[in-house]
Amino acid sequence: MQRLLVASDLSPRSAHAVGRALQLAAQLNAELHVLHVVDEDQPATLAKHAKAEAERELQRQVDAGPAGVNAHVEVVLGHPVEHVLAAAEAKEAELIVLGTHRKSPLKDILVGTTADQLIRHAQRPVLVVRDAPTQAYRKALAAIDLSDHSRRAVEFAASLLPQLPISLLYVYSMSYTGVASLSQDPADSEKNEQLLRNLLREEDRRQLDEFAKLGSEQKVNIRAGQVLSVIPEEVAQQQADLLVIGSQGRGGVARALLGSVASALVRRPPCDILVVR
Repeated sequence: MQRLLVASDLSPRSAHAVGRALQLAAQLNAELHVLHVVDEDQPATLAKHAKAEAERELQRQVDAGPAGVNAHVEVVLGHPVEHVLAAAEAKEAELIVLGTHRKSPLKDILVGTTADQLIRHAQRPVLVVRDAPTQAYRKALAAIDLSDHSRRAVEFAASLLPQLPISLLYVYSMSYTGVASLSQDPADSEKNEQLLRNLLREEDRRQLDEFAKLGSEQKVNIRAGQVLSVIPEEVAQQQADLLVIGSQGRGGVARALLGSVASALVRRPPCDILVVR
């Protein structure tokens, strides 16, 4: 990893993203580009003042980060999504870092969040940062659906942070009645997993075995239920601080970020989320 791009809207959420980007840049010895886009639809004098204030604030955040990071601050006028995408291409950034979005239900319904739009259109992996970084990532959970997109997501995470433990989760879609029929005794978890594995097609079982080789635990955890419920539960149970997902796929977790599952994960993240196209 040589170049990172972090996009900030100067909110506290974006400050978390800048902090994580600085931590990653220091950890990876990578160049960091810090970008803020000022709305150009305002009087020129106001835009000039906003630009100067943004430059000062972002430089302050960079100076407060780890020493020795090769970071560059840039503030431009224009449309946030367009300029972030253009900057990522121009700087050849290998990862885009964002903060979580401001909760605005009406805006989300009409146009989607900035994070949604960037993830839909970016050709680069996107890291959505929920929490203020206090240390390097300790454990990642990769939610997979056996697609090539999921495979690329796991491979990217493993290459980005090779020392980071990565566990793999496959959610077998099952109704509440079906889930209730499984044993609720924690001691029977392996038995439940074997029952679920037997329900899979032979080809899916073979692919699960192949996926297991990508994670650090050499095993894919199979859970039954609804994706949006199971993933946060598993994140909490495993105390993962990074969730890894693919941006498109044949179903399940990666049912394209244009769909409800991944959009909901990004909008209400159980932890930081790395989305790989």
